[in-house]
Amino acid sequence: TKSEAAASYAAELEDLTFNSKPIINSLTMIAEELLPTCPAIVRVIEQKIASASSDKKLPVIYLLDSICKNIGGVYLEQFAINLPNLMAEAY
Repeated sequence: TKSEAAASYAAELEDLTFNSKPIINSLTMIAEELLPTCPAIVRVIEQKIASASSDKKLPVIYLLDSICKNIGGVYLEQFAINLPNLMAEAY
């Protein structure tokens, strides 16, 4: 289900506490595999950026960037909806 996929992705996202290209690449690939649940995955990433301490936000923003650049499409559309507010709140 979408909620199970989102919960699983959120658990994987907990490993991203520093700028790690291998972790970002892995999470990007998982996001691609979970394309049918894109809106739920986007919400998980947005919530992580919003809730992370200031020193932990940038790696998740790098993940958002990686997903948009490497997958694009519906992820790009979904992230675009809240991106201005998300970035304003993040910094």
